[in-house]
Amino acid sequence: MSEEKKKKSVTPLDLFKGEYVSKEISEKRLDICRQCNKFLKITQQCKMCLCIMPAKTILTHASCPLDKWGPES
Repeated sequence: MSEEKKKKSVTPLDLFKGEYVSKEISEKRLDICRQCNKFLKITQQCKMCLCIMPAKTILTHASCPLDKWGPES
């Protein structure tokens, strides 16, 4: 995968495209987020990108701004 595609940012509109990862990958990503000190438990958001993580972690092309997970993981 090209570096440009890896760095592609996602938007809330991407939720309507139907390009989702498996439930297992989504749960793995969200577990990583929940262990991060930048994760806001009360709102389920990332302090770095301000995304709502249960939504972001299901998107195929999404990635962590701290490089803890990416499109392939």
